[in-house]
Amino acid sequence: MSIFKELEEIFGEWVLRTNSGYKTSYTESGKTVKIDRKIKERILFTQLDGKKRIGFLAHFSGIKSDFFVYYTNDNEATLLVELKGKDVRHAIKQLENTIETRELKPALDLISNAKKTALVVSRGSSMKETDFKKFQRKFLRDTTFQLRRKTITPGGIVDLRDFV
Repeated sequence: MSIFKELEEIFGEWVLRTNSGYKTSYTESGKTVKIDRKIKERILFTQLDGKKRIGFLAHFSGIKSDFFVYYTNDNEATLLVELKGKDVRHAIKQLENTIETRELKPALDLISNAKKTALVVSRGSSMKETDFKKFQRKFLRDTTFQLRRKTITPGGIVDLRDFV
């Protein structure tokens, strides 16, 4: 069985779908992330947490990130994404907690060879770039995920292709 199918089984009903297949965009609080599917690409968006306490990790009482994206073509990539206002430090903690959850371990074990990125999408941040660089180094050392951030304006769209 392919990694894609195994992830689909693990995440079950929380895989975001449309009538014609898999959903490849997500919007929350005026922020949108998306990736347009190209020929031979497979993309799996999974909701981990939501405003109404829904998602794969909704029963987990700790703080967690919004969703998980698995991308495969000639290469494999995984994104954990947190859509945030301005509190980037809190977003980083949410991403760390998500990676550490027992429930996500089977999925993370499957994607051990994939490029792994934890992405904070925010309206801005009071965090200085030098402080963020320190967080990046520690995050990579502790989790094996590359920590990235993208600032957008309200109503803005982030193309996830820039991170796979």
